[in-house]
Amino acid sequence: NGQIRLNSSDLSSFYFVYQSAGGLSIGKSGSGILANKNDVVDASKDYYMEIFFGDTAIKAKTYNTTEKLTWDTETTISDHIGSTITVNEYAGPAKIKDVSYRDSTTELLNKVQFNGYFFENYKGAEKLLRTFSQGASFEFETNSTTATLDAVVKTSQIPNIAVSVDGAKPTIIKLTDGSTKLFDNLSATNHKVVVWIDGLYEGDWFWTDPNYGIFIRNITTPSNTYIRKPSDKRKSILIIGDSITEGVNIHGTDGNPDSNSGYNSYSNFMARILNMRPLVHGFGGTGLSVGGSGQVPKYLSSITNYSKDKRVFNETIPDVIVINGGTNDAGNNIPNATFVADYQALINNQRNKYPAAKIILLVPFNGACRLSILALGSSNGLPVIDMSIFSGITTSDGTHPNLSGHSKLAEQLALLLKPLIQ
Repeated sequence: NGQIRLNSSDLSSFYFVYQSAGGLSIGKSGSGILANKNDVVDASKDYYMEIFFGDTAIKAKTYNTTEKLTWDTETTISDHIGSTITVNEYAGPAKIKDVSYRDSTTELLNKVQFNGYFFENYKGAEKLLRTFSQGASFEFETNSTTATLDAVVKTSQIPNIAVSVDGAKPTIIKLTDGSTKLFDNLSATNHKVVVWIDGLYEGDWFWTDPNYGIFIRNITTPSNTYIRKPSDKRKSILIIGDSITEGVNIHGTDGNPDSNSGYNSYSNFMARILNMRPLVHGFGGTGLSVGGSGQVPKYLSSITNYSKDKRVFNETIPDVIVINGGTNDAGNNIPNATFVADYQALINNQRNKYPAAKIILLVPFNGACRLSILALGSSNGLPVIDMSIFSGITTSDGTHPNLSGHSKLAEQLALLLKPLIQ
């Protein structure tokens, strides 16, 4: 009957198919017209209208199969919850053919496997997949010769992504706001593609500012091709850590996207050696008892939230959990009793949340908080790998391993992890 009543703020969008000679108008009872589209003149064509709902805005689009006609309106979403929106003929007969509800991230989640720190987040009126985790990745299969990543990029410095096709050495690409070509000129056969968030500037306030980050809208290929999730029987490994875990200053000392590399971090390198699915959770400056860069809080708070006031939900269940912390706690002179209490709280949290997962503690390669971590392993019956005995760990700045250092760290760590996780 042309009326739609909204009862839930969780609705991302709804869309409908219509035919019209004169267009449609969207309005709310008592508020008049919110938006209208009156230049639709071919009554034989199917047109599509979609209305998006965000935290603070509502936006509408109308388009057909050959040309995109857009018009936008914004108002406060709370004004529409529990009220009636009307869809009216504008200047001639109109026929609604089909009405459906759509979450704008559902299609993407169905065709692409995301590894690590991605979560649904509104950007304006669109519900997109957001990340600000260096070392997070996603992968898919396609028979297309080309593919494009459509994303909203809001960072102070242009981030890098690393794109690997069929296991080849990845190509580093600058990720810009809008459309970014992932690859081109491949053969029209099945390919496996992996994309890492390789380099971010760790000083951006991702945690507290919802406008910062990479917001993925879609991955597109030509219409006669497919994108699908790869068959993945690997076990998953969650690596909780700091800037070393996320790969800060592998290539330099500036902490910028070109100095950093999530792909080359020991965490991703180790997962590749072990043939495991990586779930990298590392943020610069953080520790068991201290928050760090970008206003990211201590480990327990950041592992249970995606960002400030946004709880973790529906995440990948890890088979193995590796905790690497202590460097920034020691650097900030955290009292031992505080460090031990916060570490124990994290162990308890992960045990309760993932009772089947194997938890392994690491002593940082620099030996920070070594005795406390060894004692925590003993009192909890958990294995501890002492990386302070590793050899050949060279650094770029005295603190962060360089490319060779991460490689040596990953190789020696994987060797000791393998018998513990089989």
